[in-house]
Amino acid sequence: MPLVIEPATEADLSDYVDIQHAAFADGEVGLLLNSRGPLTEARRKMYHERSLNDMKNPTYHYIKCVDTDLNKTIGFGKWRIHPNGRTQQEVDDSWYTPTPQPESNVKAEHDFFMYLNESRRDYMGTKPVVFLHVMVTLPEHQGRGAGRMMMKWGVDEADRLGLDAYVESSEAGRRLYESFGFKMLKERIWKLADYGIPGDLTATNAILWRDAPSKKVV
Repeated sequence: MPLVIEPATEADLSDYVDIQHAAFADGEVGLLLNSRGPLTEARRKMYHERSLNDMKNPTYHYIKCVDTDLNKTIGFGKWRIHPNGRTQQEVDDSWYTPTPQPESNVKAEHDFFMYLNESRRDYMGTKPVVFLHVMVTLPEHQGRGAGRMMMKWGVDEADRLGLDAYVESSEAGRRLYESFGFKMLKERIWKLADYGIPGDLTATNAILWRDAPSKKVV
């Protein structure tokens, strides 16, 4: 079943929200953030409005992976491209504070997004960069190459523009990013028991960086 990459539009946002929720609910980070339950209408509306606002920003590039035999979108990528970097004010404005929902694990959300905010500030800052903000594939279609195709789209853009690239990775996705030349800068492990979640499970996220081709040693 051939897969193709296409630009995503406002008409795709409902699918984007559903696939993002399904993909993150499938891992330990979803359990940490208490997002494994049904997607509530309040959270759906919040995600849709935030994504629609992002689409209006020319630095955001939404792509989708479509199974052309099924005529079905099975994954999405959300890239940010800053060929001229960002101002310090833009960096400050991008600091994300989650809006608590009734089902939220408030402390877990605070700690997780604080880690992301600080990492983005410390490693990307005002640098020219290509940033993979989100990449998700429907769990039942994982392993078919959709993630690799969506990664290649962004890496090709980084190479075309001569830019460094930044990603935030779960433990499961790290091997894919490393195959494109990304190197780990930092890793954080959360003990879920620290957030009131029974058992000894952990959630892991890593910050990875890929130098622009002009910086690589031949």
